[in-house]
Amino acid sequence: MGLIKRYQMERAEIEHISEAESDLLCQLQYGFENVDLFKEALTHKSATDPSWIDGKNNERLEFLGDSILGVCVSEILYNKYPEATEGQMSKVRAELVCTKTLAMLARHDYKLGDVIILGRGEGLNGGSDKDKILAGTMEALIGAIYVDSQFYNVDLTSKVLSIVRGVVENMYPAYAFLPEQIEDFDLTDYKSQLQEYIQKEFKSAVIYETMGFTGFDHDRTWEVSASYITTEEEQEHLAYGEGKSVREAQKLAAMRSLDYYGQLKEN
Repeated sequence: MGLIKRYQMERAEIEHISEAESDLLCQLQYGFENVDLFKEALTHKSATDPSWIDGKNNERLEFLGDSILGVCVSEILYNKYPEATEGQMSKVRAELVCTKTLAMLARHDYKLGDVIILGRGEGLNGGSDKDKILAGTMEALIGAIYVDSQFYNVDLTSKVLSIVRGVVENMYPAYAFLPEQIEDFDLTDYKSQLQEYIQKEFKSAVIYETMGFTGFDHDRTWEVSASYITTEEEQEHLAYGEGKSVREAQKLAAMRSLDYYGQLKEN
C-alpha cells in the first residue's frame, strides 16, 4: 500500500498530501512513515495558536534540524577532503548551512514556497518567499527526517544519521562537494542567474524538461533540456544537461545556457 493511501486511511481526519507536497517528497527522495511530522515541518509558527494543545509548528524541528545538518555536512566534508584544514572545512560548512544557501535551495530546487503553511497575515506579507522562513523550513524537514527515520526499526544513532546524511548530500548540487571548491568555495546558483537573464532579455521563464535517463537504477545519468517560450509562443531550446540527479542535470543545462550567452559568472 502506498504512503499516501495508507496515510489517508489511517489518519483521515488530517488533510491529505497535496500534489506539491508529493513532489517535495520525491525531490527529497524520502518517504515519511509518520506524515504528521512532515506536516509539522512545513507549519510556520504564524499558522498556529499558542493556546492550542495540539497547535504544533516547526520551531522545535528547526532547532533539531539545524544541529543535524551541521553534523552531516561536517562529516561529508571530513570524508571528502582528507587534506583540508579545519579552517577550510569550516568556511565551506558555513557557506553550505547559512540562511542564504538554504533559502536558495528551498526556493529554487524544492519549491518550499508552494507548501509552507503560514498564518494569513504572514502569507499576505510574502512569508513564503522570505529567506529566514524558507531556510528554517529546510532545517525543520531535516529534523523531521531524523526523527521519522527512527520508525524504521533503526535504533543506533549512526544508522539514523546515515539515512539523514543521504538526504543532506542529495540536497546540495554535486559541485558543492567537488575537491576544487575547498580552496575558494562559492555555491553559484546557475538556475537563478539564467532565470534572471531570460526574464530580462526575453520576458519569459526557463522551462526544464526531463528527457530521460541511461544506466541502471543504482547508477542513472539523467538528461534535461532547458528552454523558454518566445513572444511567438514557440519553445526556444537553450541547452542540454546531464547529471546523476535531475537537479544536477538542470544546473548543468543552466550553466551551459549562460555560457552560450556569455553570462556565466566564474567562481
